Amino acid sequence: MKSIITSVKKILALACVVLLSTAASAQNYELEIKNDAVISSSVFEFEIWMRATGPDLYMRTFQGGIWLSKSFVNQGAGTVSVSLVPGSSQMAIPNSSFQYQPAPTGVGSGLDTAIVNISPNSAGGCASGIGGTHITSTQIRLGKYRVTRTGAGTWSCSVNKLGFYTGADGGFKFGTRITAWSASCTNVNVNNSNGVHLVNTNNQTPLISVQPSNQSACSGGSATFEVMVQSINPGSPAIGYQWKENGVDMPGQNSATLVLNNVTPSMSGNQYTCLITQCSSVISDPAALNVHQPVQASISPGSSLTFCSGGSVTLTANSSELYEWLPSGATTQSVTVNATGTYSVTSTDINGCTSQASVNVLVDDNPTLSINAGTITCYGGNTNVTLSATGGKSPYVFGGDPVSGLTAGTYYYSVTDGNGCTATGSVNITQPQLITSSFSAIACDSYLLPWGTPVTVSDTYTHTYTSVNNCDSVVTANITINQSSANSQTVVACDSYTWSGPLGSGQTYTSSGTFTHLTQNAAGCDHTQTLVLTINSSTSGNTTVTACDSYTWSGPLGNGTTYTQSGTFTHVTQNAAGCDHTQTLVLTINNSTSGTSTVTACDSYTWSGPLGSGQTYTSSGTFTHVTQNAAGCDHTQTLVLTINSSTSATTTITACDSYTWSSPLGNGQTYTASGAFTHVTQNAAGCDHTQTLVLTINSSTSGTSTVTACDSYTWSGPLGSGQTYTSSGTFT
Repeated sequence: MKSIITSVKKILALACVVLLSTAASAQNYELEIKNDAVISSSVFEFEIWMRATGPDLYMRTFQGGIWLSKSFVNQGAGTVSVSLVPGSSQMAIPNSSFQYQPAPTGVGSGLDTAIVNISPNSAGGCASGIGGTHITSTQIRLGKYRVTRTGAGTWSCSVNKLGFYTGADGGFKFGTRITAWSASCTNVNVNNSNGVHLVNTNNQTPLISVQPSNQSACSGGSATFEVMVQSINPGSPAIGYQWKENGVDMPGQNSATLVLNNVTPSMSGNQYTCLITQCSSVISDPAALNVHQPVQASISPGSSLTFCSGGSVTLTANSSELYEWLPSGATTQSVTVNATGTYSVTSTDINGCTSQASVNVLVDDNPTLSINAGTITCYGGNTNVTLSATGGKSPYVFGGDPVSGLTAGTYYYSVTDGNGCTATGSVNITQPQLITSSFSAIACDSYLLPWGTPVTVSDTYTHTYTSVNNCDSVVTANITINQSSANSQTVVACDSYTWSGPLGSGQTYTSSGTFTHLTQNAAGCDHTQTLVLTINSSTSGNTTVTACDSYTWSGPLGNGTTYTQSGTFTHVTQNAAGCDHTQTLVLTINNSTSGTSTVTACDSYTWSGPLGSGQTYTSSGTFTHVTQNAAGCDHTQTLVLTINSSTSATTTITACDSYTWSSPLGNGQTYTASGAFTHVTQNAAGCDHTQTLVLTINSSTSGTSTVTACDSYTWSGPLGSGQTYTSSGTFT
């Protein structure tokens, strides 16, 4: 934006709105732009000063103009406006208006014109002529001008021209130059002469600097219209004022200010103007009067305006913009009051018009209630109360709880007076303490109360006696009845049962029956415990077993153990009654035996008992046979059998007298007769050998030899035996 403003400073030159001259001849003048400043991103201000080469400056009405580069006026969508800052001109220029229009012919292409119409003070009053206001300074500030940019247009600098345009002859006079301007915009075109053209304007009219404005007022109020006029010059006649209402003169209204008092709605819409005279006259713009009829304030009470002390009423004003209540000064729409008095509200509507309303509030005094109660002499008795009232307004109406036959307690009453106001009160009626005594007792099953009543349930029991002062005396018995208890247990035991504590007697029973034992329960009462007892007997049995080698004692009575030695063993099981059954095993373990028979037989062998099988074998082999031994156990007899064959032979013998068939094959028998004889012996195999003797006996002869010898005798052959004998005898 800074570059944009700089461009504005470069291209902008504002028309001087006055022409400076002397009475005798034209002078040359300079224009200078000074004190330029950036006010904001879209506003730029600067001052234009004029100085003369001569000693004097004279003011005349002048129509002047400036020319601005078209690129400054409008590049893009933006717009630019130029205005005079009020009060900035030392020439007291009261009115200045700018408008953009195409440049007049001869200015040159590509330029726009800003026309300014100015009415400065004239010289010499209303007379025609060149006269003017004499200013001793050689320079004067024509004004401070404000350039305002809106929109998105761009500002740029190009060839600039600054000069005066006189509407009288349409000519352009360029005799000015710009100083204190940026170097890039000093190319000022100076044409023709350095003089300017004067316009002689007479009969100037007063200049209205401030027009009267429309006014609004409330009905009954006042309205003020004002006009401000700038004198033509100090030497002119006094300014005259005449206010008009709807075009009709208003008598006596001859000042710059018109004050209308006590306006009425009928005046609404009237038009007011002021005719101003000085040399000539000018009529002001019309200003209208708008008279507002205020909304009448009203107060709506939320309840009755008359109420009893302690109550209140809410006062609500009708709808408005502002409220002020008196006497409280509250500014809310509603207030709540509780005292007698006058309450008013001032309401201000949206137009600033006010109105008032008020109401009167009356607060009635409440009555005073008195309650007098009697005395209760005995606990549980009764009495009466008496009600009375003062204050307020009679008659009085009483209400509340009953007034007679009252027992101890708190009772509430009210009184309502003739205004409907009420008062309430209460009374607390007391009574003497009840004459009481109490005791506690604990019993089992039942208890006889002192007053002769038996009870069987724990409770609090009372009995009322009459005391010496004829009041009740209450005895309270706190009775705890604990119950005796009983229980039964059924027991089945074997052989005996010891009934242990805490419920049993500790006694040992060996027979069935029903037994009882008395103890105390937790409450301290009797507890009867009954024992229904069944005694079942244990049983026993003996098993005598003789077994061979080992024995397994199987169930149901045995323990399943295998024994290999004799002994007495026991095993406990349960019998049908659920008691112990002790089974005793008397066990004899006998050992099995064995034996071996080695037999050699001839031809055949019959293995006879008791150990043999009775079988006849004809061949060798090893054979077994099981029998029972003396212990009844197995005896295994093994037969190792050898079968040898029998043999036979025949011996033929011829003997004398006799023949002794000697062994080994003979039988040793002596035969004396011939014959065939057999003799069985054993052969080498141990079998029968049958030897047959075929014997022939021939008869022998005999002789006797009688010998006596000493010590010994050897009977020598052939007839003797060759044996030596040492003892006597007969020998053959």
